[in-house]
Amino acid sequence: MQRKYTHLIVIGLGLLIIGGISYGWTRQLSNQKEIPKAVSESVKEKSANEWAKKDERGVSQPSFNNSEQAVDTLDWKLYSNEKYGYEIKYPRGYFFEVVDVSSLDHVLDVVAFKDKQYENSSDPGELPQIEVVVYPNPEKTSLQKWFNRHSTTVPFGPSPNREYYFEGVTLVKKVTVDNHEGLYVEHEEMAPKAISILVSSDDKIVKIGNIFPSINQTFDRMISTFHLTR
Repeated sequence: MQRKYTHLIVIGLGLLIIGGISYGWTRQLSNQKEIPKAVSESVKEKSANEWAKKDERGVSQPSFNNSEQAVDTLDWKLYSNEKYGYEIKYPRGYFFEVVDVSSLDHVLDVVAFKDKQYENSSDPGELPQIEVVVYPNPEKTSLQKWFNRHSTTVPFGPSPNREYYFEGVTLVKKVTVDNHEGLYVEHEEMAPKAISILVSSDDKIVKIGNIFPSINQTFDRMISTFHLTR
């Protein structure tokens, strides 16, 4: 009789061990299947919320409007966009082009500023240029929420979700532009590090962007002259 009970105990323990292993394996497979969803959700949150926490911990909020840069740009030309309500200065040695965006449903307007030495280039898209891009924001959501919706930390490349206008985001911090709160963004965009400055204007978001390190100084000075006219 005692031997019979011993066999039953051994069998019971064996079943418990097998059951535990099966449960653990099932949980592991389940978690693996859930990872893509979890990542896709956390990516959206990180773009705005995680960077916002960094600002709260003391990241500086620099201003692009200062007297030294204002003096440096006194003799620059003024570009005024009455339709979308902004002005920006650009060097006298530069020219601007209005880019055709008729095939893009997520962009309202793009103006590219380039050095005059490239004015007759056969491949203008690959040349150093500073772009001002206007995005629609019909819901008038806050700049932070809008950026959160349209950014991802996933590296730049083909993506089935074209709502991401800023891919490979590595850094976001608050800045002041024309006495308005803006966002400074470092991300990938056909370059290891693209820089974008975002400012909200009623039902639009304006981006001043640069992917060419060789013109970073001109980029900073142009931003210092940016002004929302309405």
